[in-house]
Amino acid sequence: MSKKATSKASKIGSKTSYDSDSGSRYSRDNTAGYISEKDLAELAETLSPEFRQMRNEEKEELKDLNNRFATYIERVRYLEQQNKLLDAQLRQITVKYDSNLPEIYVNELRRLRQITETLNNDKSLLEAELERLRSDVLDLRQEHNSAVGEREELERELRNLRENVDECTLTRVDLERKLLTLREELEFENMVHQEVVNELKAQLVTDHVRVQVDTHGPDMSELLRDIRSQYESAAKKNREEAEAWYNSKLNDLNNQVSRDANRLKESQSELTEYRNNLSSLTAQIEALRSNKDYLERQLADVEDRYRREITSYQEQISNMTNALDKTKTEMTERPHEYQELLAVKLALDFEINIHRKLLEGEESRLAHASDRDAHMSGPVSMRYSEDHDSRSRISSYLSRDY
Repeated sequence: MSKKATSKASKIGSKTSYDSDSGSRYSRDNTAGYISEKDLAELAETLSPEFRQMRNEEKEELKDLNNRFATYIERVRYLEQQNKLLDAQLRQITVKYDSNLPEIYVNELRRLRQITETLNNDKSLLEAELERLRSDVLDLRQEHNSAVGEREELERELRNLRENVDECTLTRVDLERKLLTLREELEFENMVHQEVVNELKAQLVTDHVRVQVDTHGPDMSELLRDIRSQYESAAKKNREEAEAWYNSKLNDLNNQVSRDANRLKESQSELTEYRNNLSSLTAQIEALRSNKDYLERQLADVEDRYRREITSYQEQISNMTNALDKTKTEMTERPHEYQELLAVKLALDFEINIHRKLLEGEESRLAHASDRDAHMSGPVSMRYSEDHDSRSRISSYLSRDY
């Protein structure tokens, strides 16, 4: 209020006190104890703008306080509900995990270790199988190289045998040509021998005649018989020796050809066998190489799958560990949150008590002002009383709104 309004109120209060002390009655004629409508109008005009402004400010302030108070109440209720929910969850988690969480963790860790050991054993077995297959492949390669060397050696021997066969064929042809020459020479010798024999026979006939005439000469027939027998024996001997030499050479050549043919057949059969063995070994090498590639791919797939499973299990363990740590952290932070909520609640209760005291003080002030106005308006006119009642109702309404 302004000083003018305060002075007016003091003036009115002093008039009222004076009149009450003197015990006189108010009337329209008593100007000293009478509050006129003009005074009331002036008082209303003086008090109305500032009073209304003050009331509006107080109303806005109380509205703001009420809104803040309602917000705090809603916040407290929400936090209490969240606190109850978190307490229930904490109790549930505590009941659920405190009893068997170490056992679950140990069992899961044991299971993962067993899986890891199984994977390591399988990997060791596969590596051993791979090493064995590699050793078999090396052995087969050595056998293949040895078979290739033997094949080359047999091919060289076969070429040598073919050269020997060609030489034997040439030798046989040469011997046959020599045999033919010897036969021709033998026939020529026989012809010459026959001519000689014929001549000797003719001479023998002539000599026989001479012998008959001259009986005292030597016996030529006996001499011719000896010469013939010697020549025939020599010719027979030469023929037999030539035939024996020819037959022996021919037999030797036939035997050599037979031996060479047998060796050639044996070499061809061995070469065929080696070729078959080489084909079989090549097929085995290809099969082992395919099996090796398949096992290597299978090993890579198994290692990749087990690696993914181990990674997944490690992620699960990490997630479970993080969840456990988070749960422990939440269990540790819950008392702090509860303490913070309790501190907020106490602060809100304190602020609520302050607002309540402010409201009670405002109500008592308004009630005191109403009582004071009632004392002041007792001896006044009916119009002032009605005006005061209306202002009291407005104050009550404002207090009720606040």
